[in-house]
Amino acid sequence: MLDKDLIYNILLSRGYYRTIFNISDTNQRGNDIQINCPFPDHRDSTPSFSVSTIEPLYHCYGCGNSGDWLDFLQKHNHWSFKQALEFLASEAGVSEESYTGVRPVKIERTEKKEREITQTFIDDNLNYYVKCVTALEQNPKAQLYFEKTRGIKTQEIQDFPIGIDTAKREWIIPVVSIEHSNENGSPQLVGFERRRNDFTNFFEFQDKPIGQQGKDLGKCLKRFGTPSTMCCINYPKAEQTELILLEGMLDSYVYLQYLREIGRDKTCLVISPSCGLSKIIEQVKNLDTSRFNKVSIMLDSDDAGIKAMEKLNELFPNYKYIKLQKKDFTDFYLSQRKPLQ
Repeated sequence: MLDKDLIYNILLSRGYYRTIFNISDTNQRGNDIQINCPFPDHRDSTPSFSVSTIEPLYHCYGCGNSGDWLDFLQKHNHWSFKQALEFLASEAGVSEESYTGVRPVKIERTEKKEREITQTFIDDNLNYYVKCVTALEQNPKAQLYFEKTRGIKTQEIQDFPIGIDTAKREWIIPVVSIEHSNENGSPQLVGFERRRNDFTNFFEFQDKPIGQQGKDLGKCLKRFGTPSTMCCINYPKAEQTELILLEGMLDSYVYLQYLREIGRDKTCLVISPSCGLSKIIEQVKNLDTSRFNKVSIMLDSDDAGIKAMEKLNELFPNYKYIKLQKKDFTDFYLSQRKPLQ
C-alpha cells in the first residue's frame, strides 16, 4: 500500500510545490507563496492562491478552494484519488514493491507522536539555539543590521530572543506555542524557524561556524519539528487585556517593540501563526479569547491578507481588523516611526 505521508515528505524535501503548481516567479510572504489561482473557473487577476512551502497544502482566498496536493490533483485534473496518489508516488520514486517501511521522522501525525518528536528535536538543538542567541548579543554589527532592515532592536527583546548563525547567514527564531503547554501550564517551546538573509549586502561577517549542534536545524526548511500552531511573541500574563494577531513572526516582534515604545506592552499579548495564512481560519476558530476584552487582527495588505481578513470578519465580526497602507507592519513602522492613530 502506498504511503501518502512518505510521498509528501519526499516531495516536500525537493520543493515539489513549485512543480505541482507550476511556480516560477514567486511572491513569498513567510512560509507561503501567493500565485494566481490555477482553477480555470476562477479568473484571478491578482494573486489570491496561497501555497504552503512547508506542508502539502493550498488555499485560495478568492474562490475558496483548499486542501492538500491530492485534493488539488483530483479537482484540477479531474482524477480519482487512486490516480492522484499513483502520480505523486511516481514523482517521488515510491512504489508498493520498493517501499521498505523506512520513514522520515515526522510521519505519524497523532498529537502524542508529534509532541514526542518535537521534544526530541528541541533537546537536540536547544544548545545550538542558546549559542545563536549569545552570538547575536555579542555582535553589534548584526544588531545594527536587524534594526536598519527590520526595525527590531534585538537587545531589547525580553521574553523569546532571536539568535543568529552568521556562518549560515540565518536568523533563528523560537516558536513558542500557546496551544501546547508545559506541566506548569506555561506555553511550550515547540520548534524553531530559520530565516535566510543576504548579510553581505550590508557588511561582511567573519565569524566562525557555531558548531555541529545545529546540523539537524540547518537541514530544515523554515521550521522543523514544529507543529502548525499559534505562537506567542511575548509571555502570556494575567494582566493582559488585549490579544493582537499579526501574520508574520518578525512583524510581530516589530509590533511588540512598538507597543513597548507607547507603553502598552504589559497589557497586550502578541501572537502569530507559525504556518502563515494556510491554516489561519482554523487556528483563529480554536483560539480561546475569553479572558481578553479586545481582539485585534492585522494581516499583510496583499490580496491574500486582505481576503483572509474579510473572511475572518465574516466569522468574527466583533474583532478589530487593522488595514495598513504599507505591505506589512514592518514597512509601516520603518516608514512612520511613530504611533498608530
